[in-house]
Amino acid sequence: MAENAVQSVQSLIQDVLAPDLRELKVKVDALDKRSDSFEKHISELFASFQRQIDERFAAAKDQSDANLRLVLGAIARLELLNENSGLRAVADIRERVAILEARAA
Repeated sequence: MAENAVQSVQSLIQDVLAPDLRELKVKVDALDKRSDSFEKHISELFASFQRQIDERFAAAKDQSDANLRLVLGAIARLELLNENSGLRAVADIRERVAILEARAA
């Protein structure tokens, strides 16, 4: 009788629970595959986003460097203009002094 009860329980487990367990294992395996696929997709999206960010920062740096070169060039030109205007002022003063000296002589 005890053996009969054990066989009945064993039969019940094999007939009822085993198919459900196999079905659950199949579902878990499918979810694992989907999870791996999703993780790969997210990683690819992140890498793409990172590349876009890097490209934009590189472009902004290049533009900033170009603007800095323009500003430094403008400053250099202004310094030259300032030097030239100072030299012209000195030349004008020398000219006036020469005129005054000629009148005084």
